[in-house]
Amino acid sequence: MTTETKKQNKYGWLIFGLIWGVLMVLFMGVFEPMYYDTPITVDTLKHDILLWLPLGIVIGFVQRIITNRKNKNSK
Repeated sequence: MTTETKKQNKYGWLIFGLIWGVLMVLFMGVFEPMYYDTPITVDTLKHDILLWLPLGIVIGFVQRIITNRKNKNSK
């Protein structure tokens, strides 16, 4: 296993969570209001960023825990 692979495995859950959070901010904070013809305000974007980015990190961490448990059980 190379150093890049170890680093990717070590922080992969964080990258996954941040990408998930950014996608949720885009979908829920930008695309959904555009679909329903409601205004997109700075306050709603702040709310969505403060909600979805930490939740994305939590989801990435939970995904890491589940993956680690599956890998330990398969060995």
